[in-house]
Amino acid sequence: PWNAINIGNHELYMNSTVEAIVKRPGGYADWWGGRYLTSNVVIRSTGVPLGNRYNILHGGDGGTKVLAFGFLYNMKDAVGMVKVEPVEEVVVSKWFREALVNEKFDAILVLAHMHVTDELVYVLLEGIREVVGVKVPVQFITGHSHIRAYENATDECSSSIESGMFLNTIGMVSFSKDSECRFEHQFIDGNVNSLREAIGVEELYTDEGYALSSYIAEAKSRLGLMDVVGCSPKHYSYKYNMSKHFNSFWRLYLDEIVPTSKLFGAHQKSEKNYESVSATMKPALFQDTGAFRYDLFDGVQTVDDVMTLSPFNDTFYLVGTNISGTVIENIYNELTIYENATMFGMVQSFPKYAFSPRGPIDVNATYALYSSNFGLQGIVDKLHELHQIHVEPQKLRVGSTGIIMDYIVKNWPCSNSPSTSGGKSGSHHSTHRPHFPGGVEDLKNKIPERTEESNVVLLILSVLYFSAVCGFLSFRRRKRQRAEHMAFENTESELEPVTVAVFA
Repeated sequence: PWNAINIGNHELYMNSTVEAIVKRPGGYADWWGGRYLTSNVVIRSTGVPLGNRYNILHGGDGGTKVLAFGFLYNMKDAVGMVKVEPVEEVVVSKWFREALVNEKFDAILVLAHMHVTDELVYVLLEGIREVVGVKVPVQFITGHSHIRAYENATDECSSSIESGMFLNTIGMVSFSKDSECRFEHQFIDGNVNSLREAIGVEELYTDEGYALSSYIAEAKSRLGLMDVVGCSPKHYSYKYNMSKHFNSFWRLYLDEIVPTSKLFGAHQKSEKNYESVSATMKPALFQDTGAFRYDLFDGVQTVDDVMTLSPFNDTFYLVGTNISGTVIENIYNELTIYENATMFGMVQSFPKYAFSPRGPIDVNATYALYSSNFGLQGIVDKLHELHQIHVEPQKLRVGSTGIIMDYIVKNWPCSNSPSTSGGKSGSHHSTHRPHFPGGVEDLKNKIPERTEESNVVLLILSVLYFSAVCGFLSFRRRKRQRAEHMAFENTESELEPVTVAVFA
């Protein structure tokens, strides 16, 4: 249903993902039919963009035209198959300037996978203004840093908005196409009740929405995502500071899940069956704190709930063995500094790396040092920088999502209540289900016959962009410029179970 979507960093970490995007016919970009915008991301060998450089959006009045671009921040760690062209170079490129000169449009929309006031927003704006002047409306719709924020001081005829994270927010922006340059915006919580209230209707229902909810639920069932793994005794939040909140999932993960997992087993081997870790060594894990993406709610937990919390299943590595406690302590002091930062939509103190087991480090002991794959290079670099230690990390047959699943199965069995019993394993359903009362079977009976008309977009929001496009976006902090210009609008609403946000 989207008129334009933008590339994000998560598409660019694996060659296989890029290949699926560019496959023709039938690939991801091909499926979107020109609406997938990759203004500064190209195949390295050919220079051909993964999707479209830009597109023209046509307004409902039939006359309004908006020139839309889709930019990614200057990503440094993309796979070798692609090249992320620096924004500074693209704004002076021939194709960019020709689009601004030759295309007919009333306004410009820039989908930008970067912070709402990233310095590259201003680079893009300056490049546009050099060609079209100062009176053409320019709207930036940004993402990546997972906040609700709005900036209306980019210049007199432009604004920048960032609409939350993980589809928890719908950002509505509107602007005039004349020289008066009026801009307005509104944030709406991404759930059925908020949308119903915003539209002003008693019930938010369409046959197509019902059919979509049914399709999602049935797909989950086929994939085993509805299989029950256990029942959580409480609601754990991934957002809470791990040191101060008992309901912090990070606290549970570092204090209980990791220490009792097979990762810290005395005989964990790498995929290449290298040496076993001696039982006399103490285990230590440094893990990047961008690993988790949603809350774990109380009650019945399905595979889908665990995957929603921990979608990446970060692979663990044995970084090195016989590492002295003094070395571990020095790395800890470097990498686990608590800094005030905007984390998951709210300002709090959070470190770049988390450490397990928490508590005093025994400087007289020797350690087996572990890391997850995403933060691995930072650990390797610190070992060399601080102590001139060279290591060859060994990939292990265990990941972060797997040890969470194992913990729930072992420690949180469901009681034999009517809601969690009465069927074979995997047949139960979590209490957090899509917003339809009659269940999947009821939906099957109400799905209308698919027609060509039913495939037409029913609802087009003039400017709508979710900050989490193409799967969950990873949180990776970057130092931000121009913070003094940002009008930060933090949401007070708590996360809801993710399936409740499905349109019905």
